[in-house]
Amino acid sequence: MSRILIVEDDTVLCRVLRNWLERKKMQVEVATTLAGARRIMAAADADIVLSDLRLPDGDGIELLEWMNEQHYRIPFIVMTQHAEVLSAVRAMKAGAEDYLPKPFLPETLYTMLNGLLHRTRAKRESGKGIFRRESDRIREVERRAALVGSTDLSVLIRGENGTGKEHVALAVHKAGARAERPFVAVDCGSIPRELAASEFFGVYRSGGQQNGGIPRGRGRYVVSGRGGQPPL
Repeated sequence: MSRILIVEDDTVLCRVLRNWLERKKMQVEVATTLAGARRIMAAADADIVLSDLRLPDGDGIELLEWMNEQHYRIPFIVMTQHAEVLSAVRAMKAGAEDYLPKPFLPETLYTMLNGLLHRTRAKRESGKGIFRRESDRIREVERRAALVGSTDLSVLIRGENGTGKEHVALAVHKAGARAERPFVAVDCGSIPRELAASEFFGVYRSGGQQNGGIPRGRGRYVVSGRGGQPPL
């Protein structure tokens, strides 16, 4: 079932859209503020975010920019009044998939959502074929990648430079439960020893994470969607 996040402070409109989309077999979450939307997205990803441009604590473009900073790869639709066309253009430039002028019919929204879901699934399917060889050895590599990808085991991939270790790692990632999370490839040999901690776990302006420091940059481990303490 597709999961839609609606970010809109008009509770009547939210109720109408929620009832309509749920009748169409879609799961709907509703937030009335930017802060509420961030909390919902932190708990579980959505397939599509539908956001009003103007919200009590900011605007939809701020939410979209926050999603980009957090590396969410989720289609975003912005709802606008007819007088806010320039703002809609700003949203499109920031990465929004489409915009929907108010007022609109629920059928119009459903058609837009359905088309976007189909396009997203098509992109996902086209990205599944990582390997282009047909030899028995490559097929065995694919089989093993799918096998270990379905587990939560740590995997060591060995091979000479240029043999496709990163492609195998991507295949393992796509076969697992975190396939929808970002795949973050890191060339450890290019990271100086003194910068390794901040590269992986982020940079703090003052003090460390345990001492209440303020984060200045997100580390690769957080961007990957796992967060917390890594297994050592």
